[in-house]
Amino acid sequence: MAYNISMYVPGHFRLEDRALVRELMRRNPFATIVSNGEAGPFATHLPVLLEDGESLVIAAHMAKANPHWKLFEARSPVLTIFHGPHAYVSPKLYVAEGSVPTWNYATVHCYGVPELIEDEEEALRHVQTVVRTFDANLEQKRPASMEESMLRRMLAGIVAFRIPVDRFEAKLKLNQNKALPDRNAVKKAMSESPDLFERQVGELMVEVFDVS
Repeated sequence: MAYNISMYVPGHFRLEDRALVRELMRRNPFATIVSNGEAGPFATHLPVLLEDGESLVIAAHMAKANPHWKLFEARSPVLTIFHGPHAYVSPKLYVAEGSVPTWNYATVHCYGVPELIEDEEEALRHVQTVVRTFDANLEQKRPASMEESMLRRMLAGIVAFRIPVDRFEAKLKLNQNKALPDRNAVKKAMSESPDLFERQVGELMVEVFDVS
């Protein structure tokens, strides 16, 4: 299948480790889904799930009042963007002189054709899975919120769908183009930063490169 959209990924920033790609998607489930409609791009921001199995399959739902889902009926591919940790990198963090400011980040782009989930029982299971994934104790703390009758009523106002991923592009921009002392210096500074975003980048650098 041919696509007219893609992401610029220099070779040293390309991530092809499928297990790490899947993990980045799971850790950052609030994604941006983009379709190309007649009037131009249409984007919706949604929490999404990854279905279990060997293949990458994204599952989600949106409000029926959102016209975005009607574009799915054209069977055109969509782009789903997962945003991972990101933070500004100051030149003062490097050992070497003469560096410029930059930004470290992780992102995954997934391409696929959405499929509407029209079976009510399947849609109900999807909604139950979403709640149990993001609010695991709700059933014990607020059982009324998980009553099947109430969830079934909610189905009338949503559209559930899945996106089998035909291909993905993943980018880790974590100073791979810098000398090891510079990368280690950034990793250390980020890992010890009081800023949450910077610490998340530092932790990812440790996980990916295992530098010390």
